[in-house]
Amino acid sequence: ENDVRFYLNEIIMISANASWIFHSNPKLATYHWTSAGCEITNEDGSFSFKNPHQNFVQFSIDKQAHPKRHVIYALISMILFFPTGKIPGYHRAIEMQTGKVIDHIVKWLKDYTVKNAGAKGFTVGISNGIDSSVVSTLCARTGLPLLAVELPIHHSKPKEKGQSVHIDWLKQKFGNEQVRSLNVNLTDSYKKVKETFTNLQENEITELALANVQSRLRMLSLYYFAQVNGYLVAGTGNKVEDFGIGFFTKYGDGGVDISPIGDLLKSEVRLIARDLGIDRSIIEAAPTDGLFGDMRTDEAQIGATYDELEWAMAHANKDKQSMNERQREVTKIYLQRHRANLHKMKEIPVCRIPKEFKQDES
Repeated sequence: ENDVRFYLNEIIMISANASWIFHSNPKLATYHWTSAGCEITNEDGSFSFKNPHQNFVQFSIDKQAHPKRHVIYALISMILFFPTGKIPGYHRAIEMQTGKVIDHIVKWLKDYTVKNAGAKGFTVGISNGIDSSVVSTLCARTGLPLLAVELPIHHSKPKEKGQSVHIDWLKQKFGNEQVRSLNVNLTDSYKKVKETFTNLQENEITELALANVQSRLRMLSLYYFAQVNGYLVAGTGNKVEDFGIGFFTKYGDGGVDISPIGDLLKSEVRLIARDLGIDRSIIEAAPTDGLFGDMRTDEAQIGATYDELEWAMAHANKDKQSMNERQREVTKIYLQRHRANLHKMKEIPVCRIPKEFKQDES
């Protein structure tokens, strides 16, 4: 329990606010980890952690590495309590068998769609994000038809470009006959809906409500295309969003038929994305829901990174006295959002009527 084993060829768990730099001898290579990927070169034999405040901590490398893995041992106390101002990430050894997970999801998708729902294929809303890229690729792997739908509303050019990169890749990999795409600009529709809301006040509550309107417009559009094609709407929410902090719009992006990655943490989605061959620019992009004109990131909205939230999900019920200041702050953020959004994660409450009330008093 005093150390953490990092399998460098299998793990991506770095905060966007920090970087890890692994230096080794020529046999081990150098790893420069970003928020969602690594570059490998050959360097010297030192290992250091660099935080946003330009501080360093040196670690030693176990040079008796497994032939297929480079293993580094670092004291967990030196990592979690290093004064970065951030929790570097949920530090644990991830040994997920990504190939088996991918095969399991693909089989589940095909079995449920064909045998349970009697549907013909999938409709997926495509953003510039890693989640929708992973889900659309998993759906395509079933061999069933996939309709990839772009639904821009006031989107910036870089975001639309990111969407096209993934859709083009899907078509190249799986073929134009299996993968079809649509780009339906909902900006005018959103403006018309917004115009029907009179006396709008400019404040945070109104801004959030209008952002959710965008998400719900996308949902009804996806369901239209799904229904006319006999497809299911595949959701793109991960476990942190859907069952951790409830970071989705009720009857918006939360309105789906199936949830392929709802049992995967964000760090696990990154691992799946890498094995699926998702474009690196998508994997490394800062997560954003795209509902605000300033393209603010999820971290800016939530106040914590997904790595930090994963840590909080695992430690929220632990003794707060043993936590440092940032850990307590992240735990508070997680618990507040989890409790406030529990209604999104549960079935709609039904008022149960006592049986005797439905009978004649006599």
